[in-house]
Amino acid sequence: MTRSYWLLIPGLMLAAAGGLHSQERDAHVLGPGEVRVAAEAEYWSFGEVYGEDGDVGIGAAFGRELTATTYAPLTAVAADLSRFLEETSENGDGTTLDPAVLTAGRLDLAASITTRVVPLRVSLGLLRRVEVGASLPVYRRERMIERFELEPGNVGINPEPAANAALLAGVSAAGEALGGAPVLPLAGSTSGEALQQRVEALTGERLTLPAAPPSGPALRDSVGGVPTSYHLSEWLPGDLEVNARVEVLRSFGPGAYPPLADDGLDYRLTALVAARFPTGRRPDLDWGFDPRIGVGFGGASLGVVGDLFVAERFWLSSGGSLERLGARAVPLFVAVTEGPLAAGSGEQVVRRSPDDAFDLWLSPRARLTPEFSVGGSIRIERSLAGTDEIGDQTVPIAEATRHSAGFTLRYSTLPAVTAGRGSVPAEIALGYSAAWGGSGGAPAGAVAYLRASLFQRLWGGPPEGGP
Repeated sequence: MTRSYWLLIPGLMLAAAGGLHSQERDAHVLGPGEVRVAAEAEYWSFGEVYGEDGDVGIGAAFGRELTATTYAPLTAVAADLSRFLEETSENGDGTTLDPAVLTAGRLDLAASITTRVVPLRVSLGLLRRVEVGASLPVYRRERMIERFELEPGNVGINPEPAANAALLAGVSAAGEALGGAPVLPLAGSTSGEALQQRVEALTGERLTLPAAPPSGPALRDSVGGVPTSYHLSEWLPGDLEVNARVEVLRSFGPGAYPPLADDGLDYRLTALVAARFPTGRRPDLDWGFDPRIGVGFGGASLGVVGDLFVAERFWLSSGGSLERLGARAVPLFVAVTEGPLAAGSGEQVVRRSPDDAFDLWLSPRARLTPEFSVGGSIRIERSLAGTDEIGDQTVPIAEATRHSAGFTLRYSTLPAVTAGRGSVPAEIALGYSAAWGGSGGAPAGAVAYLRASLFQRLWGGPPEGGP
C-alpha cells in the first residue's frame, strides 16, 4: 500500500541559513592588489510562515487531537487495550470499550526559530575591474516553544505503572503491557469505568487510574512523543561560495568617489557570478521544524548590481540574481498524513531537487556626510517549484515568495583615506529588515545584521574608493 507523506512547511526555505548572500550590497569592485576582509553577524528570527490564508505558525501542524491515530504513544496503548479486551472477552462482564475513543486532548503549540549566522568573506582585486572572493558562513539554530497547551482529553499519566502491570500480569501478556503503559483512561471517565469493570470481573481488584488529565509539559516530560520545549544546535559550517565581480560600466575614474560637489549623475554597473559547494552541515532533525533549511546544496548563481549617484548626496543601488542548486539526498523529518506525532513519522533520506531562486532588491541611500550614510531596502525573493523524492513517491515543493523591507546605516573611512585624511580603510554597516508579505511557506520573519570590512593593499597604487 502506498503511503502518503507531507512536509511540515510546504514552501522552499528562502534566505538559507548559510547566509551566503550579503545583506549590504553595491557595485564597488576592488582595485588590483586590494584585499577586503569582512565579518558579519546576522540574526534571523521567525515564528510564522506565509500560507494560502495568511500567516501560519510553524507549530500549527502539531495542533490536532492526540488520538490513537495521530499520537504514537497512544497508538501503542490502544493496541495493548484492544488485545487485552480480545483476550479477556470470554471471561469479561460484557462491557464494551472502543480504544479509538482514547484521546490525550488537543495540542496547541506555538514556536519560534532563530539562526545566528557569521559569514566570513575575503575578496581580492585581481585585475583592473575584476574582483574574486570566497565566503564561508558558520551558523547556529535555536528553536523555542512559546506556547505548549493541551486541552483535556480522557486519558492521563499512569500513576502506578508497576503496580498496575503486576495486577494484570496474571491475566495476559497484553494486560501486563496495558497496566505498565505510560497513559491510561481517566478515573471516572466512560472509558475508565468500562476498563475498571473488566478488570474487576477478572481480578476482583481495581486499577489505579489517573485522576486528572496532564498539561502539555507534563505529557512531554512523562510520556514523550511531542517536541521538547527547547532545541539548540552546535555551531555548524555552511556552504562554501567562491565568486567573481566584474565592473562593466563606470562614469567616473578609478581611485575616487563620484564627486560630492557634482550636481549631475554618475553610475557604475557590475556583473556577479558565483559557485557554491555543498560543504555545509545540516543541523540535527528537530521534529520537522523548518525542514527547508538551504544548507548542503551545490550550485551556481548569476547576477548584476548597479549604483546610480544623484547630485552630491543621494544614490540608488539595485540588483538581482538567479541561483540554481543541484539535487541532493538529505535527511528530513517526514510526516505521514496523520500528522508529525503519528506512528510512521520520522527521519527519512529524501532526494531534494530545489528549483531556481530569484532575488531582486532596491536600496535608496542618502549620504549625510562623506563618511556616513543612511538608507532603506526593499527585497523580493522567489523560489520556483521543486520536488522531493520520498521512497517511490514524488512530492512537489511549492513556489514561495517573500517581500521584505528595512533600513541600513553605513560608516566608511574610504572617502577620508582617498582624500589623504585617514590611514585605516574600513567600513561598518548595520541593518534590519522584516518580511511584510509572501506565499508558499516562506518565513514571515526578520533579520538584523552587522558587517565590518577592513581594506588593505597587497600591491599596486592607492586603494580605490567606494561609496
